[in-house]
Amino acid sequence: MESSDQSKKNFVKITKTIAINVTNTDTIDAIKTKVQELEGIASSKQKLFFGGTNLKGTKTVDEYNIPANSCIDLYVKDGITISI
Repeated sequence: MESSDQSKKNFVKITKTIAINVTNTDTIDAIKTKVQELEGIASSKQKLFFGGTNLKGTKTVDEYNIPANSCIDLYVKDGITISI
């Protein structure tokens, strides 16, 4: 049993949607770079998913058949620290 004053780590899931202009020939790595430029999240820390599929770096938007106005899910590896 944990002591009531013992520190422990928990996570808070934060959902935020941003718009990014992409072309069908953009790679997943290019999208990660755009996210890094806009949000400051290192590309190496990003995992992108579409329709439950983990998107790999050198494949393109067209190869994954991602239509316009779709939402790509971003998960941050190892989490990020947010003060609340």
